[in-house]
Amino acid sequence: VRLRGPPTGLQLRVGRWRREYDDSIVSERALGWGVERFVDRGAPSAAAAAAMPAAVAEAAHHTEWSLTPFEVLADADEAPLYEPGGVCDAAWPAEGDSPPPASLVEAAARLSADLEAWRRLAAERSTYDDPAVTAGARARRGDLRLDPALLLARVCCDLGPKPPPEAPTALALWGGALINPLPSLGVSTEVRGAVLEAQGAAERVALVQRAVSRSIANLEGRRPLF
Repeated sequence: VRLRGPPTGLQLRVGRWRREYDDSIVSERALGWGVERFVDRGAPSAAAAAAMPAAVAEAAHHTEWSLTPFEVLADADEAPLYEPGGVCDAAWPAEGDSPPPASLVEAAARLSADLEAWRRLAAERSTYDDPAVTAGARARRGDLRLDPALLLARVCCDLGPKPPPEAPTALALWGGALINPLPSLGVSTEVRGAVLEAQGAAERVALVQRAVSRSIANLEGRRPLF
């Protein structure tokens, strides 16, 4: 999306529903608030500018909602795919949409396969018996603070079905959320913010590919994360 505001350095307080987990990985929804920084962009389209209100209504209190006009944008290398109701509400390709370049679909297919490999490794408790594996969730060798299989099953349930390679942006967003679950396993570098700020589907796929490849090397004990 593109928000109305200064062309550089835009920051707004954003409220969003988050997952909170207890020790048994039972989750509850909670509304969290925080200041978010937005990527610098150009001016909105003429149609969007005409449709936007002239000013943004400031909230009087941090628990009150603000009216912030926005315009939905699509990547140049990927046609619009998903509906607002959820990550996987639409099938690919929608009638009249142009598919992304073949090279991008191939890169997304490699990422999809690596995400499956990552999920198998990260969900297996024996993975964490190797002292060469960096894992923030491990108190000491063989002693995890949480059940990785249960955590990842819950995360995948929240995320929904994995998007296909033909939807590279959605796949990259899904993959970034998978390898950086909450609570953290501590086996991957943090990539979610960079993916959200990336310019286009190809950059998003490349960012997640680098992160998941590095994490797999860590989980296999070949290269510590740090």
